[in-house]
Amino acid sequence: MKTKLSAKEKTVIVFSDIKRIEDLQALTIRRLKALASRINKELGQLIVKAKFGKVMSNMTKAELIHAIESVRVCRAQTEMRDSTLIAVSNRIYEYNRCDGAPGSLHWITYFGFNKTSEGSANQNAERFRQWLLKNKYCRLAAIRKSDRLKNFGFEFEVKVWGIKNNIFDLIVSKEAKAKEQEMKKPIIPLAERPLEEQREALQRQYDLAKSNPLTRNHAVKNIYLFGFELVGELVDYKF
Repeated sequence: MKTKLSAKEKTVIVFSDIKRIEDLQALTIRRLKALASRINKELGQLIVKAKFGKVMSNMTKAELIHAIESVRVCRAQTEMRDSTLIAVSNRIYEYNRCDGAPGSLHWITYFGFNKTSEGSANQNAERFRQWLLKNKYCRLAAIRKSDRLKNFGFEFEVKVWGIKNNIFDLIVSKEAKAKEQEMKKPIIPLAERPLEEQREALQRQYDLAKSNPLTRNHAVKNIYLFGFELVGELVDYKF
């Protein structure tokens, strides 16, 4: 038998309207779950088992309040003074000036992911996020289709709040070593690479160039020059 929602429960709770923990304590568990679900949908899966120990549907009222309040406080502590993103490496970006809780120099950081031999862009991003959360290396981490890093050619991004300084430095160091090793490899002309590598390289080139009409036209010409075609936003084989 389904329980009918009261008129009050049908009213949509907007996360930005929650200003203090008492606002959450006044809600029913049904409304807390609806709010947590909306947070995950809009902000990129922040209330998850890797962070809070339980999936949202299994949380008690007290656990839901703790999880939602943790997200609210973390975001409230963030103050962006400059919305300019600066590149730390080819796939790591952060805001030029951003204040947050003490103890972290890197309060909001974005990590970009694409498909590799280890998995899809989504799988690679999720593996990284799980590593951060399970080891308590950051305050929050959200995975989503690229928003901030879309123009940098990444399919998925992980937005991280308050990553620990030593972990950030470790990741940047590994990135630098990997780039150094990559530069030591002999350069194989694109025409001599396997077809799948050609397609992926042309896709990256197109993603990076499509915001500029001149470079976009050049990228599209290369796609057809190598025997591929552009289907929507994707490079595909031309047969």
